[in-house]
Amino acid sequence: MPAKETHISSYVAIADRLPTLPSVALEVVNLSRREDIDMHDLAVLISRDPAMSARVMRLANSALYKRRHGISTVRDAVMTLGVKAVKLAALSFALTSVAEPADDLDGYDIQLFWRRALIQSVVARVLCTELDLAFTEEAATGALLMDLSIPVLVRVGGENYRPVISEMIVGHPNWELEQTVLGVSHVDLGRVLMTAWSLPVRLADAVACHHSPERLPETSSPDLIALTQVLNLAHQAATFFMVQDPTLLKGFEDSLKQWFNRDVETATKILGQLDAPIKEFAQVVRVQFAHGENFSEILEMARQQLFEISMSAAADAEDQKGQVAELTKVASIDQLSGLANRRGLDEAMAKEWKARTSQEFPDPLGVLVIDIDKFKLVNDTHGHAAGDKVIQAVAKAVREGVRATDSVYRWGGEEFLVLAPGASGASLRALGERVRRVVERTVVDIGGQTLAVTVSVGTSAQVTDPAGTEPTVLFKAADVALYRAKEGGRNRVEQGAEN
Repeated sequence: MPAKETHISSYVAIADRLPTLPSVALEVVNLSRREDIDMHDLAVLISRDPAMSARVMRLANSALYKRRHGISTVRDAVMTLGVKAVKLAALSFALTSVAEPADDLDGYDIQLFWRRALIQSVVARVLCTELDLAFTEEAATGALLMDLSIPVLVRVGGENYRPVISEMIVGHPNWELEQTVLGVSHVDLGRVLMTAWSLPVRLADAVACHHSPERLPETSSPDLIALTQVLNLAHQAATFFMVQDPTLLKGFEDSLKQWFNRDVETATKILGQLDAPIKEFAQVVRVQFAHGENFSEILEMARQQLFEISMSAAADAEDQKGQVAELTKVASIDQLSGLANRRGLDEAMAKEWKARTSQEFPDPLGVLVIDIDKFKLVNDTHGHAAGDKVIQAVAKAVREGVRATDSVYRWGGEEFLVLAPGASGASLRALGERVRRVVERTVVDIGGQTLAVTVSVGTSAQVTDPAGTEPTVLFKAADVALYRAKEGGRNRVEQGAEN
């Protein structure tokens, strides 16, 4: 379908049909723009609308604001929330009448729109708090409003909008397809709508570019760029929770890393604390969510699926490297356990050692040496096939017990070794304990007979400049600690010397 040319007249025609805010909400927005605003006047204004009064007080008492004491009056609620948050509340409560279902067009689900808007608003607030950004209420408002133009386009687009609806993903359109079909997209119309409501130009600009922050002019301020990026992250998070596709979680994590230099743990922390605030906000503005829907469980499920996808992708990539790469892999991988072997360890250790000799203040490098307890007895009693099963089970358990940044090797026989960059002291011991507990919970099936397995663990760490020393010093210290663990009764962790 050929792209339609966008004319200013099309914007004017649509703007003439834009919905208006209910009177009290509009007065709240206008009053909150004044520099000399009187909080008492704001409270009196809100009190004119009983439904809005009740919801503002409920919002002030919700998990979004984490207040310790109950708020029982509109005045206290206004003082607690502040001007920006009250404006957000007024807008969110008023929007129900603005974004009503389009009765004349089947196929558009207004509940999906509301679910997305609420998730986006809460995500934006949590992001700003976690990233220590100064525009929390502005971001929460923008995230709530940035898709409001979609139900408006459903209304004004009529039959012409049907091709867009048919391609929607959980109620959200492709803005480029909108541009092709109508000559205008919901992000452009969002700017028009926010301008018509006299909302800040900066917020309208961020909303217009939230799908692609790179569209902002090069002269944009750092705050505007960051606000637009937060809105984009809120959009990504909402799509992830609604679609539950783990690859979308990866996209959120990558964007957070690229724009704000935050790691996967930060992303997990942000998304993991959304459950209660989203559900409370939904109750405040009367939006229905699926019964028992738990955002924390969705996040955990997606993370596990993402791990499986990445492992599968890695396996596929290995299959495509050809005969030379396969021979290299065979030379560095222990075929029984699937772990890297002694050769792989030597190569990795050489890189880690070299990296630290060039650092003025080198990061610690921790080592765990792990030995299966009474392994000879397993072979003698049950046979070598059973011993192989035990090695495979322990290898799997150790991989599960370590961090994503750690690497696991089969050192030889029944011994394994873990390289733990950045770990030393108590953190390294805690890592060893976690590995020990995971193995302890492992049960191996030997011909219908269950066999419990335990390991002993020795630790050591290089915490100073390793120049002039060899990795064997680190290995030996961990080996000495392992011997103490064996002598001390097995199934324990002993901490070795740190150089």
